[in-house]
Amino acid sequence: MSLEINDLDRPIRGAKRIGEILGLPPRQVYYGLEKGLYDADKLGRLWVTTPRRLLNQFAGRKPAEASAA
Repeated sequence: MSLEINDLDRPIRGAKRIGEILGLPPRQVYYGLEKGLYDADKLGRLWVTTPRRLLNQFAGRKPAEASAA
């Protein structure tokens, strides 16, 4: 899956789609989401985040720092 610059703030939903960004299988992503390892929100039973939030997390940026950059 390739990302366009315009897609960085488009919400992605579910462990499968989040796993596509992280390069991990859905089961491993779901476990990490439940343990709070990834920057995502849970809406009901569904996990939601954006590619930008995930990539900033792995770039060592905190959410407040990312918005200031």
